[in-house]
Amino acid sequence: MHVLADRAGLSSGYVSLLERGAYSDLRCETVVGLAEALGVTLDWLVLGRGDEPAWTASDDAAPSVYFAQADGKAGLIKIGFSSRPKHRVRQLLTGSAQVVLLCAVPGSKDDERALHKRFASARVHGEWFNPVPELLELITQAKGAA
Repeated sequence: MHVLADRAGLSSGYVSLLERGAYSDLRCETVVGLAEALGVTLDWLVLGRGDEPAWTASDDAAPSVYFAQADGKAGLIKIGFSSRPKHRVRQLLTGSAQVVLLCAVPGSKDDERALHKRFASARVHGEWFNPVPELLELITQAKGAA
């Protein structure tokens, strides 16, 4: 939520209210800012039709292990596998939780399982892990290699 607010030039509180449906009459500038921040067209944001959003584009289609973080730098990190990591992370957005794709690297389900095993001591639930220093270092290295 905070990242979206920053990108759209809005306050986090305002975006939180938007997510909860508190406003139904938005200024045009607000809608344009949200569309730009999300990387979608106005048609797609308002009507759910039109140009396909960038995060669902076919160039994102490659088997990858991805790292996504919830609710800012202190949030839990998901280690997942998807052939469309940008699209998958978008699916994770629920309620007021903000999930950001940190990076994606070519990989397989076996690679994902190996990482889950490697960081088992940091696992909170499912595929979500505490942002321990070793995991953050791995992500930093993966970003540099990508």
